Amino acid sequence: MKSQANKIAQKQGCYIFALKASQGFKRWYIGKATKTFKQECFTPSKANRYNGLLWEGKKGTPVMFFVALAGNKKKIATPVINDLEKFLIQSAVPKNPNILNVQNTKNLPAWGIKGVIRGGKGKAPGKSKTFKIMMGL
Repeated sequence: MKSQANKIAQKQGCYIFALKASQGFKRWYIGKATKTFKQECFTPSKANRYNGLLWEGKKGTPVMFFVALAGNKKKIATPVINDLEKFLIQSAVPKNPNILNVQNTKNLPAWGIKGVIRGGKGKAPGKSKTFKIMMGL
């Protein structure tokens, strides 16, 4: 029986390299795997990016998140992966303007919904929480 890690390694999707510290997670790089996670997440160039953060003294424990289809399905259409990567990057940039990604970090949408998406800092109003629940966000 294959381990969960081996199953994920053979899938396609997007991945997020982050550092976990006391205040949560700071996203540093978002990538896409149009081949497999195993083939694309830990190439020498990617490992150099991750290691560079640690050598610069960034605090936290390195973690990876994988966004893939549930179950046994491995393949995702490339346009879907591209859209997902763009969305994840654009969601990460406001939280970390120093993200290592180059593509999809400029010309971010100018709109936001306070407490839902790109709504600034601070506690979300109760109405925003209700809206998020209603939208399934």
